[in-house]
Amino acid sequence: MITPLKVNIKKIHKRISTQEKIMKEIGVITTSNLETYGRCLLYLGEKAKAKEYFLEAAKYSEKTMNISKEQGRIEEFVRHKHMQANYYRLVGETERSQILFTEARLVYEKILYDTYQGDDERGISILSNLSGCCFFLGNYQSAYEYGKRVKHWEPPAKGYALGLLNNSSNIIIEEAVEKVIKDIKSERVAPGDECMSTTSLWDWYQVGLRLLGLPSILD
Repeated sequence: MITPLKVNIKKIHKRISTQEKIMKEIGVITTSNLETYGRCLLYLGEKAKAKEYFLEAAKYSEKTMNISKEQGRIEEFVRHKHMQANYYRLVGETERSQILFTEARLVYEKILYDTYQGDDERGISILSNLSGCCFFLGNYQSAYEYGKRVKHWEPPAKGYALGLLNNSSNIIIEEAVEKVIKDIKSERVAPGDECMSTTSLWDWYQVGLRLLGLPSILD
């Protein structure tokens, strides 16, 4: 049985204060700032306000994607597209996020074939992100297969996909959630600490709760 994580509210407020100080010093708004605010507000129970920040983050990420694409930095381009898909997923815009996850998956697969074919060690981040994209697209077999090729750690999507492929086995899914919880605790990350990740550990934690039918902050 999963023991729900306790959110350190004091740490979240401190994170917000830090972001406000940074924004005041640099005088500009960034995707990272917007995402941080969104995540912190979400865990403070201000879901509607958090949604506004996630949507702004999705809009700002478009600029980075365009610049990255123009400069030929395709891996950075697709990472931001993946992040954008996740922002829309977090606010419940499923159709929009599915389109972006599909687009990201196609780019990741091209990179994997063109750049890292036969070298899973070097393509480890691409494989992990592919596993995540496939999971959110409902292609659990591919999510598992790509995740299985990742060495040194287990992408949460792999464990969740395996559980769903095995008749929604709560035992397998619980094991995957426990690994996510362990990583959150060992890395001491609070909501808002992992901005600019394609999908944060706290995101995967909420996904796991939903798969188990437990209350999620996104419900």
